Amino acid sequence: MSFMNTGKDRLLSKGLKAALGHYLRDYGTLEDFTIDTTHRCIDCTLRLEGEPEPLRLRVRGYRLFEEGGRAYLSFEGLETSRAWLNRLLENHLNRVLPRRRIELPRELARVARVIV
Repeated sequence: MSFMNTGKDRLLSKGLKAALGHYLRDYGTLEDFTIDTTHRCIDCTLRLEGEPEPLRLRVRGYRLFEEGGRAYLSFEGLETSRAWLNRLLENHLNRVLPRRRIELPRELARVARVIV
């Protein structure tokens, strides 16, 4: 990873962590968020209410794009620090999110445009 990407990734990570933290506050705290634009990975750690241990999440092969005036995050795979959740995703993700994409709220879409 080049120095430019490292600096860009740090700035994006900080901005997205702040924006995402707002959306997740009803469920817990976003403790860590890093984006790697070179390898197209997002790693985050969430401290969820009622959970004794933080949940680690990795989004592999992400892509941010716009379609019909809306912004989306698509991904190749999701992995977590919970074995049961990984199995659930493996067994049901294609049914629940067949296109493996999530529409982004307007506020996050503005930040996403910087990445695209």
